Amino acid sequence: MDGTRTWVFDKPAKRSFPRNVDEIASEERFYDLSPKYSTDFQVMEKALGELETYTAPAFEHFLNDLEQKNGFNHRDKPLRQAIATFIVIQDIRTRLFRDQFLQKHDAIIEEIEQRGIEVPREWKEAASDERVAFEHARFMFSKEYRQAAVGALMRHIWVVGRNETTQPLFFSDAPVTRYAHTPSQFSGAGLATVGVQIDFPISSKYNLMMYERTHFGPMLAEREGKMMALDDEGVKAINTMQIAQSRRQLYCAENKFELVLEYAQSHPELFDPDRPRFEIM
Repeated sequence: MDGTRTWVFDKPAKRSFPRNVDEIASEERFYDLSPKYSTDFQVMEKALGELETYTAPAFEHFLNDLEQKNGFNHRDKPLRQAIATFIVIQDIRTRLFRDQFLQKHDAIIEEIEQRGIEVPREWKEAASDERVAFEHARFMFSKEYRQAAVGALMRHIWVVGRNETTQPLFFSDAPVTRYAHTPSQFSGAGLATVGVQIDFPISSKYNLMMYERTHFGPMLAEREGKMMALDDEGVKAINTMQIAQSRRQLYCAENKFELVLEYAQSHPELFDPDRPRFEIM
């Protein structure tokens, strides 16, 4: 591809096709707000544009250091803060995040009703498309959440994986992936969960890996700010997380989705974009 186009794999259709880069992971009017909640229906699009303007120089500097210095300055707080802010917003701006909000809302309402408790009408009305879009927008730019989430990422150990294989790294419509290395009675992992590894693909070649410090400190503290070579197994592990945790689409610089097709056969449940991703305990 020429840098302006990439390959897309649609999970439900189980097929790949080329697409312009500026068209991927976009959904027309997804962030538009109702006049009921904002006098500017595109206020979210504008805010996200400002975020990208703020963070773009940090990513450019970051990639330049990786290419020229084989590492990066992990003590550069403004650099890491800009990147962490972008990742936090990227994590929650997705259709998947909004869908999960609705799934949780409906599951809680159903559980309450099954227990014979009357649910107030306004609780059910809170799940209207207009209200959900507003609540999603409000959460995305909640100062309290952003500060807590960015703070969590800043405390982690940052290491960059360099892809040294012929298989490009995947990106997806939910690109911030998590893997909990410590057992828990609950499924899933948050940004600050003890033992969590958070991955974010910077490009087809580089993957930013953030490790929770209390668990990984003894093993990885000396690698902070350095490069870690990714062999076939390392790239496969990272790409597998993108397959498992994405909603509908995966992206790749080349039409190399053999691993995705393997998982379509062995784990078809991962290819349902609307599958439940949590349960009420």
